[in-house]
Amino acid sequence: GLYFVGHAINKQTTLGKNLQKVKKRHGIANIDLIRTYCGLLAQGKSDFDAVDNYRHDDWFKRSMGIKQMPSASRLRQRFDEDATQLIPHIEDSLPEVLRNFNAPVTPLPENLDKFRHIPLDMDVFPMDNSNTKKEKVEWTYKKFHGYAPIAAYLGTEGWCMGCELRPGSQHSQKDFIGFFRSTLHRSRRLTQAPILVRLDSAHDAEENRIDLVENSDLIENENTRAQSLTNSTEWLRQANHHQTINKLIAVFYDNHSRARIISVGNKITVDGYRL
Repeated sequence: GLYFVGHAINKQTTLGKNLQKVKKRHGIANIDLIRTYCGLLAQGKSDFDAVDNYRHDDWFKRSMGIKQMPSASRLRQRFDEDATQLIPHIEDSLPEVLRNFNAPVTPLPENLDKFRHIPLDMDVFPMDNSNTKKEKVEWTYKKFHGYAPIAAYLGTEGWCMGCELRPGSQHSQKDFIGFFRSTLHRSRRLTQAPILVRLDSAHDAEENRIDLVENSDLIENENTRAQSLTNSTEWLRQANHHQTINKLIAVFYDNHSRARIISVGNKITVDGYRL
């Protein structure tokens, strides 16, 4: 398995070349830092100190293609210094490796969606880091101390198109638009089929509807704490007259929850309203 990880990084992406654009502060190449840490992650080890157990492991270095192995302290230092510049290049390699492996990106089944959208799911998932002193560990909405990362998964296979670590107390909507745009850009490198973004009620915000439906179709749970059904119905009536967006919006609701379906160019009839 470790050899496959090294092959994917070294042979199926241009990550090594792209990381040369990030000026290194010390002698070890940026790509060797990424190879080393990915090798650790592939074996279920996320702490920097674990690298010291592999510094003299020839199989580890050969499998990952590592030319110069960093120490734990150097690995931590370089990531602290350069992570902001390294991360965009790493994220851009995600669709590259999937495309080069001819990975399928499967749409929703026709019996559920006659337009055969490719689903793009985005959500926050709190991580429990109770009883730790890690930086940015804060009180989450799940009522424990931890982080609140946001992730995006494409296709019915669930290919990861982005995962951003966030402080535990950060609201799901904060900085969401930037995350969505970069994720959609990477997704479009894999497919030009219609994309259906699926969100929960934490992302029920007008700025999302404006930005997302210009680039994709959208289904989202309605945040019933934010507005009443009367307001939703009125918004539904007026949606087709919005001057800035070509969009069609439907509100479906049952005894427990409501969801909006926002579609571009497909007429929908709901409760007698043809939009």
